[in-house]
Amino acid sequence: MRSLAAVDVSRFLKEKRERKAFRRNHRKWRAASNQSDQEEIDAHYGEHSTVIRLLADGLVPSARAVRKRRVIFEAPENFSIIENPDECLDALRRLAADLLVEKPRSIHINLGKVKQYDVGANAILDVLVAEVSFKARKERRKVRWTGQYPADKKLKRLIRALGVIKKLQIVHEYPEPEEAAKLEAFDDRCRHYMRAVRLTEVDKKSRVTQQFADHLSGCLERVGRQFTPAARHLLCRYIGEILDNAEEHAGMMDWSIQGYLDTHRAPWVCEIVLFNFGKTFSQNFRDLDSDSYTRDMISRYVESHSKKQLFKKSWNPDDLYTLIALQQHVSTKNYTKDDTRGNGTYDLMMFFERVCSECLAEGSALNPIMTLISGGTRILFDGRYRMKPNGAGSGVIAFNDANDLHQKPDPTSVMHMDSATFPGTVLSIKFPISAEQATTVPSTGTPS
Repeated sequence: MRSLAAVDVSRFLKEKRERKAFRRNHRKWRAASNQSDQEEIDAHYGEHSTVIRLLADGLVPSARAVRKRRVIFEAPENFSIIENPDECLDALRRLAADLLVEKPRSIHINLGKVKQYDVGANAILDVLVAEVSFKARKERRKVRWTGQYPADKKLKRLIRALGVIKKLQIVHEYPEPEEAAKLEAFDDRCRHYMRAVRLTEVDKKSRVTQQFADHLSGCLERVGRQFTPAARHLLCRYIGEILDNAEEHAGMMDWSIQGYLDTHRAPWVCEIVLFNFGKTFSQNFRDLDSDSYTRDMISRYVESHSKKQLFKKSWNPDDLYTLIALQQHVSTKNYTKDDTRGNGTYDLMMFFERVCSECLAEGSALNPIMTLISGGTRILFDGRYRMKPNGAGSGVIAFNDANDLHQKPDPTSVMHMDSATFPGTVLSIKFPISAEQATTVPSTGTPS
C-alpha cells in the first residue's frame, strides 16, 4: 500500500501541519492547566504551610533558626503520643515554629535520645517533614537533611520503614528485603491543598479504607488469622466514618492514617494512628447555633458541672464537650432526637478489643489501649471504663464509677493537657497480637 505522501503530497503536508498544531496547542493547554492547578495548590498551601502554622499555634521560630536558617529538632526520651502526649506535642509544636523560618538551609532531626517512640509521634513528624519538602520542591531549592537514629534497633526499623527516611526517600537507608519481610507498614495522607484541586482525591477515603483493611489483614495473617467478610466490612465502615467526620467537621480536608507491625521480636503490637487537622471536637460544639438540637441537649451537662463548681484548671467546658462527643448518637449533625449519627470512635475501639481477644494468648499482661486527643483534651481508653446503655438505650461512657456525665470523670482517663494542644483530632491505638499463636492457630480463625 502506497503512503499518502506518495499519492497526495499537499494533503499529506496539510494533515502533518494539523497534527503538529494539535500537539502544540495541547502542550499549551496542558501547561496552562498545570499552571492553574499549581496556582490553586499554592493558594491553599499558603505562604507557609497551613498545617505547620496550625501546629505552631502562635509560637515563633527560635533565634538560632532565624539567624542561621538551621533547624535542629531534639526529640524527648519518651516521644510517644499515647504515653507522653504533653511533652511529645510540645516538642512537635516547637519544631513546627522553627520550620516557619524563611527558606531553611538545613534541618537536623535528632532521635538519638529516644527510648519510647510510637506511630502517633512518628506520623505527625512525617507530616511536618513532608510539608517542608513540598515547599522546597515548589521553590526549586534544596534543604540539607541530617539526623540521628535511636539506639534501639526496633525503633530504628520503624523510622527506616515508615518514618522520616521514607518521607525523604533516602533509598539506601530503607530496610533490607529480609528485614522488611517481617514488617507490615501502611501510610497514606489526604492533603488539603491537593484535595482542593484534584478530582482524583475525592474518592480517596474509600480507596484508603480498603487498602488499610488489607494492611490489617496482613497483620492478622502473621498469627494465622483472617477477617471474616462481615468483620472486614465493619472495619471499613468504622474507618470510613471517622474519615468522613474528619472532612465534614474539621473545616479542612487534611487527614493521615498510619499502621505498623514489627514481628522481629516479641511482643508483637499493632499500632494505628488516624489524625486530622482543623476544628477540634469542642470547637464544633461551640460553633453550634443557639437553637441547635444538639446544643440544647448538651447544655444540661455544662450547666450541671457549672452549678457543682466542677470546672477547674484541669477540667474545663472544652474537655466536657470532647467527652460528650464520644457518646453514642451524639453529633453536631444531629438535628432531632431521631437522628442517630455519632458512633465511629468508640465502635472502632470495641472492634479492636474483639480482634485482640481473638489473637492474644491467655494470661498476657498486654491490653489494647487507645488515646484520643482533640485540642487540649486527652482521653485514655484502657479498658477500665466501658460504654453501657443508659435508660434510653444509647451507649454512655462517662469514665467514672457511676457512668454519669453529670459527674466529673476520672482524671487519669480524661485530662486537660497543661502546655500542649493539637489543632484537630488524633486517634492512636495499640493492640497486641500473640506471636506464640503464629504456629498454633489454624488459618481458618475468624475474629469478628
